[in-house]
Amino acid sequence: MESGSDDKPNIWRYFALFLGALALSAIVVIVILAIFFAILPSIPKHYARGNTFFMQFLAALITYLIFIRQKSRIFNRKEFWTMVGSSALTLTILRMGFALFAGSAIDMPLRAWALALVISGIISVGGALLGYSNWIGAAILKAQLARQAAPNGASVLENFQNAPLGRLLFIFLAFAIGLSLLFGFVIYFFPSLQGHGSIAMPFIVLYVSARTTCEFFKLRFGRLPTKSEYWRLMIFSAVIGAALQAIGLLAASASGDLPDLPAFGWVVVAFVTGLIVLGAVALGYSNRKMPKSAQKSTDSTTQ
Repeated sequence: MESGSDDKPNIWRYFALFLGALALSAIVVIVILAIFFAILPSIPKHYARGNTFFMQFLAALITYLIFIRQKSRIFNRKEFWTMVGSSALTLTILRMGFALFAGSAIDMPLRAWALALVISGIISVGGALLGYSNWIGAAILKAQLARQAAPNGASVLENFQNAPLGRLLFIFLAFAIGLSLLFGFVIYFFPSLQGHGSIAMPFIVLYVSARTTCEFFKLRFGRLPTKSEYWRLMIFSAVIGAALQAIGLLAASASGDLPDLPAFGWVVVAFVTGLIVLGAVALGYSNRKMPKSAQKSTDSTTQ
């Protein structure tokens, strides 16, 4: 074992890596947004307002992934808060600097400047906390340890499918996409259902997908998910569900099915959609009863 560098790595090296990943993320996001708005020019431009949060989260996630791959551990408390503080401070300074450079904040009064600084700081801290969070780091570390223990020649996709969490999330995603397409075909051929039964579609799709995934877990492993497994399933499934709902909202807005809401209106829509996603996924994974078939298989193995 090497002494010094592995136990106490230079955390500022990884902060520099974060800055490089942030620059690359900014380039990728700008190109994607340019292509996106060129293809769908009718979509309101305020859809791009959350891009800095996404760029920060992506850069933090890339940095954390590289750290875990190199050190085979997650951040300790000091490293965690150093990375969170430095990343959040950098993003806050960049946001305020871009606002000054664009001229949108020159004539702002001091109170508005203070409010903008507080909001920008909260968003920056939130993005850093999410990107460097322990549950994401633990999931990455677990996947790396499983990959290292896997037989030589196993691909990344095979390792993902062989891992319990990856296999379960794949089932959740497959059911969510399949049910969404099914509802879409039904509404297409029966347009009278638009605005009535389709309102509950996101909740039904995510609830059924989560419930099916939970039942598969119990049948496959013959037990209930542990608390850690439950929270990982729920959080990753909620992220997948939120991404699917965001794609659906973008498609509905591009086709003219949604009104041109102000920025506050879209914040309300995002908040309500988030509550629907979390509620459906949490309810779907909340069934704590073992099916009879799983109980029989468990009893037969214990005898």
